[in-house]
Amino acid sequence: FDLDLLLSSHPDAVRPGDVPPELAVKASDAAFAIPFEAYEELVVEYLEDEFVEIYDGPEVWEDMVTRVAAFLETLR
Repeated sequence: FDLDLLLSSHPDAVRPGDVPPELAVKASDAAFAIPFEAYEELVVEYLEDEFVEIYDGPEVWEDMVTRVAAFLETLR
């Protein structure tokens, strides 16, 4: 969630070479390992009401994970 939010507003915040390739792989694997239920419990539950309808939903989580993983792929 945090990395997706960061990249959406600051796409050049992290560039190739800033992160070791093996760490990018671990981060991508970790993102895919987080189930929607954990994201909902750890993130969505703490969002202000106006943001819950934007960020709550399995498809929203899947899209975020996919975007972040694609970005992390560019760092390898």
